[in-house]
Amino acid sequence: MRNPLPILAGLALIAVVAGCGTIHPAVAVSQVGPASNATRSAHATKQVTPPAGKTTNPNPGGNTNSTLTGSTSTTSGATSIQYTSQQQSEIAQAAHSTGVKTPYIPQQIDAGDHFQSVEASGKFVFFTLHFKNIMVNESKIGGFAPSNTTSKQSVVLPDGTHATWYTFPSANGIEHTLVFTQGQTYMSIQPTDKRVAQQMAEEIASSLVGLAP
Repeated sequence: MRNPLPILAGLALIAVVAGCGTIHPAVAVSQVGPASNATRSAHATKQVTPPAGKTTNPNPGGNTNSTLTGSTSTTSGATSIQYTSQQQSEIAQAAHSTGVKTPYIPQQIDAGDHFQSVEASGKFVFFTLHFKNIMVNESKIGGFAPSNTTSKQSVVLPDGTHATWYTFPSANGIEHTLVFTQGQTYMSIQPTDKRVAQQMAEEIASSLVGLAP
């Protein structure tokens, strides 16, 4: 599995496959927010709370069949995605174990992509949402700018957020990562499939919403 960034290389990752694993040390979701009384079946979908100025459709694309890999509905090259209660609970646990008060999840991803798993770093510095074509990294302290950056470019995302693209070499060739903040959460989105356009990554970043307590 590819390391999120060279500056964070060497951190042992604790895999939490969606629907199958738990974070160690285990942390109750109630530590992130009050536990929901809603049924946590494999196909239940919880609401997510958008940050100020953002709204979210609790049932984007009219899709009602969530699965443990994240259900999707494709429109105009972008994909609306839902997350099961179990997936959201595991993301909340990973966030709590790394000190991230508010975890953010994309509501739009590239067509053909899907959510795979969440991993917390062995030293509890950051956690990563793994999709088929991208990685979304989140931390309370930042550090997502690669130490071996060869170039960078400032951009303004569709929602007005200021972000920076970093280009850096790796064992997989030349790679790019988009670094920005949401509230008090430091974030980066790194395409793992070179076919994912930078514009698509920026749209994904603009679709991020915070998990509801």
